[in-house]
Amino acid sequence: MQVKDLQIKILRYFYKSITFVFCKISETETYCMNAEKKIIWLKLVSISAGTIILDRLTKNLVIHSINYRQSISVLGSFFNIVYVTNPGGAFGTKIGGNYFYITAAFLASIILLLWFFNKQHSQLGLTGIALMFGGAIGNLWDRFTIGKVIDFLDFGIGTTRWPTFNIADSAITIGICLLILQELIHKDTRKSAGNNDDEQMNQTQKHVLID
Repeated sequence: MQVKDLQIKILRYFYKSITFVFCKISETETYCMNAEKKIIWLKLVSISAGTIILDRLTKNLVIHSINYRQSISVLGSFFNIVYVTNPGGAFGTKIGGNYFYITAAFLASIILLLWFFNKQHSQLGLTGIALMFGGAIGNLWDRFTIGKVIDFLDFGIGTTRWPTFNIADSAITIGICLLILQELIHKDTRKSAGNNDDEQMNQTQKHVLID
């Protein structure tokens, strides 16, 4: 199968996934498609699609601009652009082969969608999910077409380097951070709401005792 055919299949997968989510949202009472929800939905699709497009553009630019393993200094030795490929996971992790990471990415996408539908999210959390979904598709594109992920962002001090990564990895990491932040904020909100309920209950009990 040619690379072009694989790319078309990936685009079809992304289109079907977006269509699936759109249909589910239309059927779900919590996410009724009024004007405000439509705007939020368009933002989420734009974030995911924008992440994929930016990931593809930067990777193609690196491929066609520099040689494999060539390094270009941007900020001294702290930040370089270097063209490398990674058969493992994000940030150089190596647990299994290409098929393992493809399967893991699909499972993660399914879990992400299930979590999306079964939990009420803030705009912060929804943005995180959109970034993670776009990042997952961006790296899956590489795995389907060349069997490994293209990385090019290299940060570090001297010989101490952070594992080389790409835009998709960054989107996934930022998305995870936003979801964690959402949970921390909601935890504090729920705690405050619980304290207010307890205080109201105590006041009610006092009034009953007085009466």
